[in-house]
Amino acid sequence: MGKGEQKTDKPDNLLPVPGDVEKGAKSKPAFHIFYTSSPKGTAAVKFSVCILLLIILVLVISLAVVASRVPEPLLVKLTCPDDWVGYRGKCYYFSEAEETWDSSRSHCSALGASLAGIDTLQDLVFLMRHKGRDYHWIGLRREDEAQPWKWANGTEFNNLFHVTEGENCAYLNDVAVYSSKCSSMKKWVCSKPSLHLRKE
Repeated sequence: MGKGEQKTDKPDNLLPVPGDVEKGAKSKPAFHIFYTSSPKGTAAVKFSVCILLLIILVLVISLAVVASRVPEPLLVKLTCPDDWVGYRGKCYYFSEAEETWDSSRSHCSALGASLAGIDTLQDLVFLMRHKGRDYHWIGLRREDEAQPWKWANGTEFNNLFHVTEGENCAYLNDVAVYSSKCSSMKKWVCSKPSLHLRKE
């Protein structure tokens, strides 16, 4: 610095402002909104940032409230009475007592059910797994060997599985579906549709 020059605190990299060029004066910073040395300018910037953050916060909270108001889909719960087992929309009851096929059908009817029908191989596997080692009547019967097998509801059997031996009433043994005299004493399996309870 020269002898007559004074040191200033102003930055040297200021852009000239029109009108000041002629006077040879240095200009204010180009981005003087963000470059402010006055307390009023700093407070204005801080206030603007706070307002912007407040607006963003209000928007986020509003979106959260709207998202929480989306109605839940109605859930349908399938339920079975006590001592019944639910599987694929049906309830099954495995008896402890032994009866003839006809008496077993009557017991199921008294429970609002019928002797179990088997619609799929999955149903058969389920019944075999849950019945234990005891033999259980199912709802499959024929009048005699010359007649077709029919389910307790009157539908004709579609030969989904093989019924072993040559009697007229079907039951589940340890490994497969067998037939026996309808007057034999066995446990039984009842089935009925499960109850549908809607969640409100």
